[in-house]
Amino acid sequence: MLDALPDWSHRITENYLALRRREGWAESTLTMCRSSCVRFFRFLDGKGVTAPSDITPALVMEFHDTDPHATAEGRNAYGSRVRKLLKYMAEEKLVLPNLHLAISTGCAGRRNIVGVPVLIFQPPFIHICSAARGPRISTGMVWRWSWFP
Repeated sequence: MLDALPDWSHRITENYLALRRREGWAESTLTMCRSSCVRFFRFLDGKGVTAPSDITPALVMEFHDTDPHATAEGRNAYGSRVRKLLKYMAEEKLVLPNLHLAISTGCAGRRNIVGVPVLIFQPPFIHICSAARGPRISTGMVWRWSWFP
């Protein structure tokens, strides 16, 4: 798999995987990282990139946008691995320090439902309270809970 890569990207991939191995990642994680690196570097090779300095944000975005994964989760998983590779390459001073930002970080929007109190204005009306207090006029404002997605 790695042998199909050009020499410059082959060395980067081997060094990156060695680092991840020293960090104690499982073999299945390393296999996923290897697959992501190979796919990314093959894409770059097909675009004529011959050195890390040739990698541009536009190429990184094109790679991510043309990812053939059928699901957003699969695309996000590969994007996450390539983003980490680009951070490693930046730490090694091989690419621009913020190149990893060219890959989006989420696969889909998320909605949180939050309850918030809302002041609702209503026309004044008369409350009939206990006989001891007698009737009183409302201010026309009532606190109610409302749910916003």
